[in-house]
Amino acid sequence: MDQLTHSPTQQSDTKPKKSIPRIIGDVVFYAVILTIIIAGVIGIIGKIKGKNNSIIVFGYSFYVVQTNSMERKNEAYADFLEGHDDQIQVGDLVITKKIPKNYDLQLYDIVTFEREGRTIIHRIVKITDSSNGPLYTTRGDSNNTNDGKRSRDLLTGILVKNAGPKAGKIVSFLQSTWGIAAIAGSFAIIIIATLLLSDDKNKKKKNAEDDKETPTPAIETIDETSPATDDPLTDEQTLVQPEGDAADDTTLTQPDTEADTAE
Repeated sequence: MDQLTHSPTQQSDTKPKKSIPRIIGDVVFYAVILTIIIAGVIGIIGKIKGKNNSIIVFGYSFYVVQTNSMERKNEAYADFLEGHDDQIQVGDLVITKKIPKNYDLQLYDIVTFEREGRTIIHRIVKITDSSNGPLYTTRGDSNNTNDGKRSRDLLTGILVKNAGPKAGKIVSFLQSTWGIAAIAGSFAIIIIATLLLSDDKNKKKKNAEDDKETPTPAIETIDETSPATDDPLTDEQTLVQPEGDAADDTTLTQPDTEADTAE
């Protein structure tokens, strides 16, 4: 009788490498989270500070334009503005930054300044020298009159980019009550989904560990072609019952091994 025992397979402790689709999925997932976080910051700060104030992110200020003072060229100044077609429409998202110290402001630059608690974005239309340094006169492209003269330190920023009305609508939505609710809902969905995925992953890991700890049963094989050496009887051995009054001699013949197997 031969006995074969299979021992449990040894599993490698090396963690499997992530596939490319899995890596891409992780990148997209974290990019979405980062986008929602930035949107949440923009929305919450904008809600707290109000529509007429900027949202500052990484040194850049974001404004959604509320008035039409820069949306078209005033016919009276059409010649002066010839070649400058960078007008700003109501609802556009404009991005500005603080004017660098080493930057020389030029005629036609679009800058921001504060007036009566509001941020104004207009174009420089005149530069005047003074004993205290240059003075800058600004005017909205659509306006008939100038804003007056201001020194450089009163100018709070310079236009970097006009992101257009679509971006403006997105930021305006994020600053609204519905926008804040949408951001909060997105966070909630992500948290719930992460918890569910984590729980499922932990269950699979536990099941794998349980399977690893369960021993594999031994597999026993018997060679049926070999004669049974422990049996004291041999093939065709005759057993004779002792003589008695009640019965004739009875012969018991052990079946041949091959015949027994055939039956």
